[in-house]
Amino acid sequence: MAVRFADSNPLFLTVPLDYILPPSPLIHGLSVPMVTALDAHGRYDAASQEKLTAFLAQGEAGGGAQALFTNGTSGEWNHLDAALQRQVTETVHYALAGGRGPSLWAGVSAKSAGGLLQNLEHALKLGAQAAVIAP
Repeated sequence: MAVRFADSNPLFLTVPLDYILPPSPLIHGLSVPMVTALDAHGRYDAASQEKLTAFLAQGEAGGGAQALFTNGTSGEWNHLDAALQRQVTETVHYALAGGRGPSLWAGVSAKSAGGLLQNLEHALKLGAQAAVIAP
């Protein structure tokens, strides 16, 4: 089932009930906006993204972050295509062992409404606890 914009107002989304997530408990601790790992040539580096995820999840003293937020902290979402944004969110999701450890907050902003909706659907299918949209 697709997420779509409301017919009467393009500023509001309609979300089918099977996509509505139960309320998450408040985060008590650190939520970390992540940068996207790129190599020296500007290409996505999934292995480095996994290492960054592990480092932030564990922390030096084992405390680690309570939530990790992909695709958005530095405005980079505007420079990454939608497929790469989804790949970054997927890499972090699987690096978190598919849901164990910190919560996954997925940045889903895109250059178009269609791209945003594709990113949102992907984040929901992965089980992200939150989706973040830049204005």
